[in-house]
Amino acid sequence: MPGLTLTIENKPNCIIVRLDGYLEGETGQQLQQLLEGLLCRGTRGLVLDFAKCTGINSLGVSCLLEIVIRIVEDFGGKLVLVGLNELQRRVMVLSGIIPMAISAPNIDEACRVAGGVDGGSGGDR
Repeated sequence: MPGLTLTIENKPNCIIVRLDGYLEGETGQQLQQLLEGLLCRGTRGLVLDFAKCTGINSLGVSCLLEIVIRIVEDFGGKLVLVGLNELQRRVMVLSGIIPMAISAPNIDEACRVAGGVDGGSGGDR
């Protein structure tokens, strides 16, 4: 199974983490460690870009659920998901990741929501 490449992009009001490849248990743990480091350094507005994510298995979904709970409940942050295909979006809703994380239609809107510029409106919950 192909791995997952994580790319970080710093924006003024958020950090974008782009996922390129397959999200499963091991790569989900790598994502958790990366985001945990960002949270510990004070980041509160995070965007996960799934545009190049080729698939997610149940272990990857479990890791995402742990991530969103940690971000929202433990750190008081916001996680915004962007670039989801229809199947990925349905999985996020059925697993309860959305509405804890917010779904946005594009990167600009995701950064606005993650940064709290518009008070969190504009994305789907």
